[in-house]
Amino acid sequence: TPGVFTGADKSSYLTNFTSADPDYIVQATDSGALKLARRPSHYHCVCGEASCGEHGAPVGFTELTALGGTLQGGSYYLSGAVTATSNITISGTVNLCLNGQELNLNENRITINSGGSLTLCDCSAQGDGKITGGSSTNGGAVKVEGSFTMYSGAISGNGSTGDVGGGVYILSLI
Repeated sequence: TPGVFTGADKSSYLTNFTSADPDYIVQATDSGALKLARRPSHYHCVCGEASCGEHGAPVGFTELTALGGTLQGGSYYLSGAVTATSNITISGTVNLCLNGQELNLNENRITINSGGSLTLCDCSAQGDGKITGGSSTNGGAVKVEGSFTMYSGAISGNGSTGDVGGGVYILSLI
């Protein structure tokens, strides 16, 4: 039966607790309490490994079937090929798992705003997930004004109409 751990912020102890039932996981709530919840169908570390121990506890990912406009903070995965309908802006902290699928930018690009963060991975055994089809001035696929971490997957088949950054254009190094 799911339960809730109460008291002071316990989220730092998240990795100390596990569920004996494989259908449940221990999660931290917004207030820092720990609770037992049903395991999401797409669940792994942000690097794409099942549970690497280096990047915090595994997280649940939400299915993403369409993309365009602003992508708010959260963890998302592709369950099939997705074609962007417009430029994509990353707002907040976003984890994106390609899951062996293709994200066709359709001559659009992803912009990671200042203060925004995108972590890209591909959890598939084949590792053939990719971002392709991007085209823009300076940063054909990804323009980085914030933070970008890429653990796996590919960024290929993109172009820039400017002088730099057909795949990834980093605006400034911090």
